[in-house]
Amino acid sequence: QKSRSIDLVVGGHDHVRFEEPRMVKNLEGREIPIVQAGAHGTAVGSLLLDLQKDGASKVIDYRIYDVTKDIPEDQTLKAFTDKAYQNRAQYFQRDWEEVIGFSDITLNGNYN
Repeated sequence: QKSRSIDLVVGGHDHVRFEEPRMVKNLEGREIPIVQAGAHGTAVGSLLLDLQKDGASKVIDYRIYDVTKDIPEDQTLKAFTDKAYQNRAQYFQRDWEEVIGFSDITLNGNYN
């Protein structure tokens, strides 16, 4: 609401899931879409925008796809992430399973 130069907000830090884009007017009165697909990779968002010459954007389509165990594993992506984990371990030379803290609250990114 306090900006003139933001055209789209793709949020995620607060782990909230928006089933529909939230439209917020900026200082120039243009409606800016805000989208969020939840937390911890439990869903993936898809957004199709029509970017207009005057700087405005129109949401054509917005969907959230839940990531569930019945989705087949993509072997190309699996190989890519396995290599990334290997590179990370080699670079940092540490155990990534190390416990660094505890929480007295249940951490649940699905809702709020």
